Amino acid sequence: MAGKTRAERLAVQVPVGMLMRFEEERGAWHESPAEVRAALAWGSDKAILMAWVRARMESLLTERERQCIRLHYFEGLHYREAGRRTGTNASSVYRAVARGIRKLRIAAADDPVRAVWERHAGRGEK
Repeated sequence: MAGKTRAERLAVQVPVGMLMRFEEERGAWHESPAEVRAALAWGSDKAILMAWVRARMESLLTERERQCIRLHYFEGLHYREAGRRTGTNASSVYRAVARGIRKLRIAAADDPVRAVWERHAGRGEK
């Protein structure tokens, strides 16, 4: 095991013949036309939402709140690692993120972009 990456340790070898047994409609990667349309619609709406979020982050949040949200949500860092990057502790990052998210939620409550979000919120795509 030494020297192998995590991906190599967890990899599962699947015989090619096994994949050939799947019917196209029931295949492991098959998407129906309706699923494709829904995914494309979500991609388009997600772009609208992200543009809205980025614009409101610039206009409503402090530099610290923006930085903490970028590190935690956009770069995927845990609060502790974001704290190391900002020279603070995890709880300070958590509070800055919470304040920033609260401000964005308040701004979204009366904004037309809310309708875009609500189209997808019920499907677990948040």
